Parts: sequence; C-alpha cells; structure tokens
Amino acid sequence: MTVVTVAIHNEKAMQLLRDLADLNLIELLPSPSTVSTESVKKKLSSFIGQLNTGQTLDQLDEQLGTLRNEWERPI
Repeated sequence: MTVVTVAIHNEKAMQLLRDLADLNLIELLPSPSTVSTESVKKKLSSFIGQLNTGQTLDQLDEQLGTLRNEWERPI
C-alpha cells in the first residue's frame, strides 16, 4: 500500500475521492494535523471552568501583568 498526501482545491475532487473510497479502491485517512487539532480542542474545552487557584480574577490579572513585565525589563 502506498500513502499519498493530496491537497484538495475543489469540493468536486473530494467527492470523487469519497466515491473511490465507496468502491473500495482507495481508503481516505484523516490528516494528522486535523486529528490532533480537533482532539486538542476537545481536551482543552473540557478544562473550562475547572481551574481552581484560589485567586480572584484581579489577582490573576495582576500576576500576569507582573510576569509580562519581566520580559520587558533589561537583563
């Protein structure tokens, strides 16, 4: 089996590939970048509202400002 990466420029071309896959002439595999991006988004969205630092929003904002300013100072 040979694996080939193809850039699709037209939806008709994608439909042709799906038709070939339906005929069991080819197999369409998800691209690695698509799979990892979607899975990362799902994993990250599961953390929304889960972080409990004990700090208020203002304290977090102040800490972020301090950290950012450290990058600005000359060393």
